Amino acid sequence: MNFTIKTIGCKVNTYESNKIKDELIKLGLVYIDVENKEEYKNLDLYIVNTCSVTGIADKKSRQMLHLAKKYNPDVKVIAIGCMVDSLSVEAGTKSVGASYTSPQLEGVDYLLSNKEKHKLHELLSTITHSKRRGELCEPPVGASSTSPNTRIRSFIKIQDGCNQYCTYCIIPYLRGKIKSRDNDDVINEINEKVTIGVKEIVLTGIHLSSFGLDRVGLQYENEGAIEVARKSLLEIMMKVAEIDGVERIRLGSLEPRIINEEFLKPLVGASPLNLVRASSASPLAKKFCANFCLSLQSGCDKTLKRMNRHYTTYDFETACDLIRKYLPNATITTDVIVGFPGETEEDFNENLEFVKRMRFYNPNIFPYSRRKGTKADEMDGQLTNQVKHDRAKLMIDECEKISNEIETEYNKFDHKILVEETITENGVKYGIGYTKEYIKKKVVIKT
Repeated sequence: MNFTIKTIGCKVNTYESNKIKDELIKLGLVYIDVENKEEYKNLDLYIVNTCSVTGIADKKSRQMLHLAKKYNPDVKVIAIGCMVDSLSVEAGTKSVGASYTSPQLEGVDYLLSNKEKHKLHELLSTITHSKRRGELCEPPVGASSTSPNTRIRSFIKIQDGCNQYCTYCIIPYLRGKIKSRDNDDVINEINEKVTIGVKEIVLTGIHLSSFGLDRVGLQYENEGAIEVARKSLLEIMMKVAEIDGVERIRLGSLEPRIINEEFLKPLVGASPLNLVRASSASPLAKKFCANFCLSLQSGCDKTLKRMNRHYTTYDFETACDLIRKYLPNATITTDVIVGFPGETEEDFNENLEFVKRMRFYNPNIFPYSRRKGTKADEMDGQLTNQVKHDRAKLMIDECEKISNEIETEYNKFDHKILVEETITENGVKYGIGYTKEYIKKKVVIKT
């Protein structure tokens, strides 16, 4: 059977999609990287790993689900993930393989929630036995039943779920409580990735800063919990750094309160008075990438409080200052929501000025999107789409200027990259990849 899988949303979804793809290939299915409408005609299965973090994500998921049958009416469409969970109250619980029709998901043949993703094998068995062999599409020329996943970088999910209940976010209701993977399980998966050529590991999760807390029965806001999470993250990173073949280690999005000197010292392998890394530095210090994503959401303290974020802009700025003290070349990115309910012009300007002062590199700026089932959806002071759009555009324009300045400064110096693709221009061969600071560069490949 020929299949493809499309992904909407976060790095955890990307990880889960890649894992599903590799598992299906091992079962003998043929993966097609669909790029044009003609290739849809070769599909038997079309899987969409959906997102429901915002109303916009819901809309993108629905559009993606409806796309395949536009070009191939016979393809079986499978919706998996967060949007399926978000519809569960309205649609009721669906068993694996159940046929489903809805004005919202018209044309979708099967549903799997986040908890049911592991039952995809069972569902495929149902689909396979319901079709005659002669009805299956022939593999297109060039398709392969062996895994094509030999990318340099690989996302590894070490944690799922969230207990924070930010007022704008529905994910804790969809993903459930925090769940940390066993360290040995994580290391075994990374060892497998290394055997197929992966050199860079990105440790990610829904609320990565809660990693390890469920093992000792703590919530993130409990006394001593953040210290436990710091130690858990450092422990798993040190284990990953010991793996031969892993050249780089990155972290996904972190809470700013994770950052302190005890967390940063093992990553740099030096004190701020001696920032040149010695040849005897630990494997983690040699391999850690100085690129941080600290989750901000707003640079206005009043807005942070309405969002139920448990830190202030002072806490956030302190974390950024510490990073730049220990890792002066580090890039810091973030996520910012503009136009949150009740955000005044003064609040927005405070948000904008803080973001500019932090000098983020390529931050993700989002206009607030209402999401049913969240507390923010019921708040007074909802802003018009036009106001939210205008504020987002202004912040994006300012952030692009800063990002361009950062890139210009970095391009004055040589930085090692891991080559992810090669191109030839005017007879010259170039390699394209990213520095440890996650700045994309093109370098000449000498032959």
